[in-house]
Amino acid sequence: MGDLLKMQSDTQYPISEIFYSIQGEGFHAGKPAIFIRFAGCNLNCSWCDTNHQAKESLTVDEIINRLIDFPKCMVVLTGGEPLIHDLQPLLKKWKAVLLKVGETPFVAVETNGTKSKVLNTLLDEYLINWVTLSPKAGIVIHSSVLFLADEIKVVYDGKQDPNGYYKTLMNADEVLEGHLFIQPCSENYQPAVDFVLKNPQWRLSIQTQKIIGVK
Repeated sequence: MGDLLKMQSDTQYPISEIFYSIQGEGFHAGKPAIFIRFAGCNLNCSWCDTNHQAKESLTVDEIINRLIDFPKCMVVLTGGEPLIHDLQPLLKKWKAVLLKVGETPFVAVETNGTKSKVLNTLLDEYLINWVTLSPKAGIVIHSSVLFLADEIKVVYDGKQDPNGYYKTLMNADEVLEGHLFIQPCSENYQPAVDFVLKNPQWRLSIQTQKIIGVK
């Protein structure tokens, strides 16, 4: 195992930023978290305001060395779209490092749901613990991906009907009560508020990190 991890450590990732902050969105809002923002995305959403350009290229070991400097807490893989990258070498080593000191990793991934095979593999290998699915307008998401999600967070731009996802879950008795979120796509919160008021199975998620002025 040690030789395998050593061999894998040469894998490089395009990284936008790594930082420690408060999760401001969705189910885990308010919790401390370490964020790894990977560069690049396989979609091009017109309203996206996230800077996920690559600022550096880091190996597995270089990323791990940064993670261990932070308090042990949830690690959030975000982007861009993190699942366009081969995350297995990084997540296997992070898990091994924590288990060696008696800690249990908790890794969350924020994904648009277009990389279902990759997602299944990471879940099957117990390398991720939480899936935040953020489906985008015009992109068909297979129902099996919805069933893998621990929470669904729809950025509401008025161009898609989030209740399509809800109906799919209802029909399969897979409703994520309290885990369905509508998030405004701009500082005009009213359309998202109106949608939630008309559809109380959804909850409003606001980017509180921006409101309180933290990264």
